[in-house]
Amino acid sequence: MIEKRWEQYFCFAGGGLGYLVSHFISTKMELSGAMNVFLVCCLAFIGALIGLGAYRLIKKIERSDSKEEEDVIRSKNVIKRSDNGGHLMKEYHWNDNLISLNFLLHSEEQAAKDTLSFLKEDSTEFINLVNIFFRLSYHCKEDVTPDSDEHYFLTEANLKYLRLPYSLHAIYDLWLKGYYLEAVLIYRHILEGIVSLRYFYSHKDKLKAHLGIITPRKRVRFHTMFEEIVPGFYERYYGRIFSDIAHGGPSTIAFRAKYSSPTNGDIIMGCEFNLNHSRFVSRSTMLVSYGYLNYISVFFPSIMSKINLVMSKRIQEMSKHIEDKYLNQPKDDFAKIISPLICK
Repeated sequence: MIEKRWEQYFCFAGGGLGYLVSHFISTKMELSGAMNVFLVCCLAFIGALIGLGAYRLIKKIERSDSKEEEDVIRSKNVIKRSDNGGHLMKEYHWNDNLISLNFLLHSEEQAAKDTLSFLKEDSTEFINLVNIFFRLSYHCKEDVTPDSDEHYFLTEANLKYLRLPYSLHAIYDLWLKGYYLEAVLIYRHILEGIVSLRYFYSHKDKLKAHLGIITPRKRVRFHTMFEEIVPGFYERYYGRIFSDIAHGGPSTIAFRAKYSSPTNGDIIMGCEFNLNHSRFVSRSTMLVSYGYLNYISVFFPSIMSKINLVMSKRIQEMSKHIEDKYLNQPKDDFAKIISPLICK
């Protein structure tokens, strides 16, 4: 009703303006009575139309601005509909002193600073390995007969080397911020990768049945692989530590609590740098990475002829560094037991 009234006001205003213009023209031109009436009617009508058009144009602009404001408000308040037809969830705000994501993120930053303060060289080792394996992944190819046992083995090896730098970076990122438990979960993945490649390199005829490419499917257990390649490692480390951690066993509590006695301890809230845990993750990762470096020329015989001298030199330097720092340590039982898996 109010909008209609405003339309009338604009029409009257336009008509009145048209009447004044017609009166001015008729006075100047001294028109006759009939012509004067005709001119007044025409200009008043045109003025009314112009007034109505102006009003409607103003309202259209206002609606457009209003729609844009509504869109902005919707986007800010997350009123926009999601794919499932509901409203997108807003972030909850908590007014208590309990642990929160912000607390966790701040603890990550502090853990990363402490890690770099104590273990800067280990960080450099991770970064160099990731970059080396990214470059090697371009050359993990061999010309073999399609659909042969060799073909399936090389396909499996190629996929594992393609994934390796991503897994290493994930371990590095978790290690840096103090997520040692989560880093071990991914470490177990790359450990299983190298032992399966070592095993199926000698048993290529068993790979298709293991992968289910042919039936009946016959999976080879990791216990079988470890016992053939690196006897004693499965019972001593893989089953007792890495599998226990992966399946949420008692070993996991060491990463989230500090015990002063069997009945007294403190829960670790957020991320916290721990020198022993950090060295455990970095040492284990470097040794398995050494195995991938060592055996890449075995799995892909032509790879060394495809890389340049700079790359070849850096592989040798990295291998020598891992040997001196991690492998050739007479008091390190882990390095001694895992050496048959990673050394030629």
